Amino acid sequence: MTTVAENLKAEGDSAFRQGRFEEAVRQYAQAIEEDDSIAVLYTNQAMALLKLERFAEAVDSCSRGLVVEPNNVKALWRRGTANFGLGNLHEAKHDFEAGLRIQPGNKILATELEKTKKAILAETAGASSLGLEGGVGIHGAGAKTRPMSVPQSPQDFERAWREHSGSPERLYKYLELVSAARIPDLFRASLEAAHIAAIVRALSFGYSKHGNPQFALDVLAALIETERFSLALLFQSNSDKDAIINIIQQISEDTGINTTALQEFYR
Repeated sequence: MTTVAENLKAEGDSAFRQGRFEEAVRQYAQAIEEDDSIAVLYTNQAMALLKLERFAEAVDSCSRGLVVEPNNVKALWRRGTANFGLGNLHEAKHDFEAGLRIQPGNKILATELEKTKKAILAETAGASSLGLEGGVGIHGAGAKTRPMSVPQSPQDFERAWREHSGSPERLYKYLELVSAARIPDLFRASLEAAHIAAIVRALSFGYSKHGNPQFALDVLAALIETERFSLALLFQSNSDKDAIINIIQQISEDTGINTTALQEFYR
C-alpha cells in the first residue's frame, strides 16, 4: 500500500470509530483511487456503507474487493450482509456459504447463514400461503408486497429488485413486466453474480411453469449486453453456471432453437 493510501485508510478508520461513516466512505474511496490493489480498503468501505444502510453500494464494494482477493472472507461476509439487507436472500446465502467453504469454523458466518435460511423458508412459506400480494419476507409476518409497476429509473428497478428477487415466481413476473430489452439500462454498472443467479432461478421457474422459451433466451442475451457482465460471470459458482447452461440446453432441446452461441458466452 502506498504511503498516501495508508494515510487515507488511517483517516477512514478514525472517522469510522467516531461514527462519521459518510466521511469514512469518502476516505476509503480516495485510498482506493490511490491504490486499488488492497482488499481491506474495499471491505472497510463496505462496512461503513453497511452502517449507512447503503446496501447496493456495499455489495459493489465487496465485489470489487473480491476481484483483488477472491478468498477474502470479510468481503464475502459483508456482501452477504448487504444482500440480506437488500432482500436478496439467495444471494446472501450463496455468499455466507462461500465464506464457510474458506473458513468452515467461522461462527459468525454460520449464524448469518442459519438466519438467512430461516428467512428464505419464511418467505417461501408466506408466498405459498398468501400468494403474490402478501408474502412473508425478511421484514416479518404480514409484510405486504406492493403491486408491480414498470420501473421508470434504475432506482425504481433497484427498489423493486429488493422486494421481488427473493422469490423466483415474483421475479419472473417482474422481469416480464420490465421486458428483456431494458435490462442493460436498468442494471447499468451494478450487475453482480448474485443478480445473474437470481434471474436464472426465476427463468428456470418461469420456463417450467409457463413455457415462453424466447423470453428466457431474450433475458439471457440482454444480460450479456449489460455492463460488468464478464466480471459478474467470473464470480458465478460452478453450480450456478451449470444452471445457466442447463436451461439454455433444455430450451434448445425442446424447441430446436440453435443456442450454441449463447452457451459460449456463459461458459
